[in-house]
Amino acid sequence: MNSFSFTIVIFAAIISLHCLSSTGEATCHPDDEAGLLAFKSGITRDPVGLLNSWKKGTKCCSWFGDTSLGRGYLGETISPLVAKLQHLEDVSFTYLKITGSFPQFLFHLPNLTVLRISGTRLSGPPPPNIGALRLTDITIDDNQFTGLIPSFSWRNHLSGTIPNIFNSMTKLTALDLSRNRFSRKLPLSIPYLAPTLTYLDLSQNNLSGTIPSYLSRFHALSTFDLSRDRFFGVVPMSFANMTSFFHFRLSQNLLTGTFPALKFVV
Repeated sequence: MNSFSFTIVIFAAIISLHCLSSTGEATCHPDDEAGLLAFKSGITRDPVGLLNSWKKGTKCCSWFGDTSLGRGYLGETISPLVAKLQHLEDVSFTYLKITGSFPQFLFHLPNLTVLRISGTRLSGPPPPNIGALRLTDITIDDNQFTGLIPSFSWRNHLSGTIPNIFNSMTKLTALDLSRNRFSRKLPLSIPYLAPTLTYLDLSQNNLSGTIPSYLSRFHALSTFDLSRDRFFGVVPMSFANMTSFFHFRLSQNLLTGTFPALKFVV
């Protein structure tokens, strides 16, 4: 099942929370109906009629089945009325032809925890308040975003320093900023990610300075990649105390000295 159909399945799972009234009869919340019909309006092709039952005035709780729509069937825009789906937790827009700027309706989804925007034609700067989203998993890669504004992404063209915005992101599990043009030292708020971060990829930038010893306190990390940057000095020996590494890369930097004896999960 591709990413697009997975998004539809998530809609179905969330809407089902509203599908029973106090009498046990299946009902349809008006906001759920409006949000789903707005999403349907952006579908340019439905060759097998999977969404034929999505009609205004019918019970949206009976709309769902195996909605496996192919990539490329979504048009160039996504209706902001999707924000009416207030219980939506997971949004995934991958390898679609959508254009425009970063979707502002995402800031009106109070329960959003997972966001994936990959392989789209979205452009311009990501919004400066993206850190306000209470996300546990974010992937924004292979788009056309540009500028100096915060993003958790790779293979864009973002530059400058990594913004110091991680203080409130204590539940983030993955951070991928690889293949950008970020430079200078890591932000001071990075240690706030220590309790839950399992994946950290800052490779292929122009980051510099010494590798901070506080990174050895990220005991949940299984993937750690700072390769192809400009870090110099020694690798902190305290990395030898970490026991959860599965993938560890520091190649193509300016490092010197003795390398710690790492423990890997096999």
